[in-house]
Amino acid sequence: MHDTWRFERKFIVPRIAPELEQVLRTHPAMFRSLYPARFVSNVYFDTLSFQFVSDTVDGVANRSKVRVRWYGDHNTYMIHAALEVKYKYGFLTRKVVYPLPPFELPMLFSRDFFAHIKASEVPTSLAYTLQTLKPVLSNHYFRRYFISADRKFRITIDDQLSNSIILRDTPARSTSSLGTFVILELKYAPAYDEEVSSITQYFTARLSKFSKYAYGFEQCRV
Repeated sequence: MHDTWRFERKFIVPRIAPELEQVLRTHPAMFRSLYPARFVSNVYFDTLSFQFVSDTVDGVANRSKVRVRWYGDHNTYMIHAALEVKYKYGFLTRKVVYPLPPFELPMLFSRDFFAHIKASEVPTSLAYTLQTLKPVLSNHYFRRYFISADRKFRITIDDQLSNSIILRDTPARSTSSLGTFVILELKYAPAYDEEVSSITQYFTARLSKFSKYAYGFEQCRV
């Protein structure tokens, strides 16, 4: 379970920019691959009034979001997923992860999912809170992982992002994708914040407060 505060800084990089992997490998911090690249899939939950996405769009500093995440083929029928609650304060984030017993993907969009949650190790108070939420957006993307030679800084690059709004408890056909952009995210402990400029000074893209959930929600509703 990841339960510590860290900084997360996102950069939206045009696809026509120089190959990002080459930029990272020639960076003075000597970034190298950390994990094999893989697809990441998420289903985001929100209140009936869409409070979580509204807080993100409005730039509320102290906010949270709830999602179920799994890795690999997003169309697989039986998934091994985790419930994630992410708390954000400015650029600082804290993610709490609760592994879930395997379940069939359609369950995620039904009320049976909440019974499945109660049978897991998710705290009872959180399980009851989840019953007041509903699945809103499904997305998936291809993620590459990198780490600096001193292991202080991690970078992920997300590409091939696609989204589906969830209507009537099933993913709708309306989708969107980033198209001409990729997302670079820099992650590190607060203790290294004074050193971060030595990393970002080599990036040509500007810092962004991009949210995949808010982006997908807004694009799919157009």
